[in-house]
Amino acid sequence: MKPKFREILNQAIENGIKYGWYKAHKHTDEPEENDIKGAIATAIWLEIDLLFDFDQEGAP
Repeated sequence: MKPKFREILNQAIENGIKYGWYKAHKHTDEPEENDIKGAIATAIWLEIDLLFDFDQEGAP
């Protein structure tokens, strides 16, 4: 059995975009562009981190 990495990543990215958009608008109806981008990027990485274990040995 082999996982479909592209589909898994696509789902994580889509979920991250939705959640990040929600988080950026949680306390304000008109968040700044950088706040939206930051919330989305953070949410995408959180989703990816839930699905994949990264080898910390080679990390800087």
